[in-house]
Amino acid sequence: MISFMNELDWVLYKVMEVKKCVGQYGGVTRPQREMYLKWQNQWKFGHEVIMRAAEETVRTNCPSFKYIDRILEDWAQKGVKNLEGAQKAIEEHDRQKGQALHGAPLQSESGSVTGARQRKKRINHVDNRDWEKILGVD
Repeated sequence: MISFMNELDWVLYKVMEVKKCVGQYGGVTRPQREMYLKWQNQWKFGHEVIMRAAEETVRTNCPSFKYIDRILEDWAQKGVKNLEGAQKAIEEHDRQKGQALHGAPLQSESGSVTGARQRKKRINHVDNRDWEKILGVD
């Protein structure tokens, strides 16, 4: 029973560390704890890999446990086991995202261009109004 309680406290500490990383404070919720245990026990990720995924969510507009979960699910499918594998997965993701943002079509493993990620033309709207005249600035 004592070892169970010690492990419980340690998991709560780890979840609090993840929460702080993504800018969340306050108590640990049951779903957050269960999610962390899934990452640790089911997907076999160490705390340092989980923290690396949490750090990646900070690059987004809305870091969250759900986002961490999606990252770790992707890494589990790719066979990531350690920080080096996580870094490779991040670099690959950034490379693919960079290609998509710059208009290069992404190819599937078969070599065909994926439908949803085909080259898209960006539309920019230029504001030609003379703001100094509108605001009455001389």
